[in-house]
Amino acid sequence: MKYFLKQSLIPLVAAVLFSHGLAAQTSAKENVPKDWHLKDKQKDGLYGISMDKAYEFVKNKKSKTVVVAVIDSGIDTTHGFKIGALEQSERNFRQWH
Repeated sequence: MKYFLKQSLIPLVAAVLFSHGLAAQTSAKENVPKDWHLKDKQKDGLYGISMDKAYEFVKNKKSKTVVVAVIDSGIDTTHGFKIGALEQSERNFRQWH
């Protein structure tokens, strides 16, 4: 009898606890705004990048030109459509350095 109770009661309790956890997660997802990733933890209670604070930080700052180079071994430098673009990029690179 003990064996039967253990075998039937443990899965039943686990199922009830698991289903309760799913219901809680579903209701929490419904309340999260689509732009949650832009929110602030202190202001909005959501872990995001604090976009408003970031904008206020850079709003009155002077911008600088930034040169970014992406070096990837997966490019075919001999492809006809890319040759002109790569040569243009090399000229621009020499201009800045």
